Amino acid sequence: MIIPIINSELVTGKVVFVLNCGLHAREEEPYKDTLRWLFQYFKKHLNQHVVMFRETSAQHFKTRTGEFPWNDRDFSWSFPEQLSHDIKSNLSTLTGHLFRVGNMLRKEDIEDNSGKELVLESSKQESERLDETLYDAYSCAPIESHQQLDEQNWKGKMVSIVLEELNLQESIGIIPFFNLTAGRHDLHSFSKKDCSHYCNAPLLWLPVWDSIARYYESQVHN
Repeated sequence: MIIPIINSELVTGKVVFVLNCGLHAREEEPYKDTLRWLFQYFKKHLNQHVVMFRETSAQHFKTRTGEFPWNDRDFSWSFPEQLSHDIKSNLSTLTGHLFRVGNMLRKEDIEDNSGKELVLESSKQESERLDETLYDAYSCAPIESHQQLDEQNWKGKMVSIVLEELNLQESIGIIPFFNLTAGRHDLHSFSKKDCSHYCNAPLLWLPVWDSIARYYESQVHN
């Protein structure tokens, strides 16, 4: 917990706080409200401690921006023709089942809003082919354009806006991470379907630790 750590009488000297939030944020205003609360809370501790914000990492889903497909408008991958319109329009159900404990989609798992089972082709060969197709749809993909990169980095822009709004742009350091991860769609965690989280690769995190150390040194010697 943040509050007990900062207010504890056992804490002496400078404490380094590296903050981050927003990987799964979906809307700008709620995210800005969260950032305002977070930065305002730490504002009163800036004279005693060192506070930094580590940028949110890039995601690599096959969507328009590369972010997680929260709805069918975000989903850029084309479904094969054998899938019914009901499945196309019910992406939230499809997505939820694909992410269940790493299991692939089963036809008995998919139901429309009325509870009626959606029918997929029943042969084992077609079922296996469908599983393979859907698995590929959720594999991680590189960010392909500067526009896609810019659109996905809206959270980084929100951080800069809120820091400037609170006049804290010179008081809370920014640790670069978005551009560092933007080109590493190959470093996501073990599940091929998880295109948000990253493996604990030392070479990925080394620049982050270096940036933290450099910012800390700059604050201590000021």
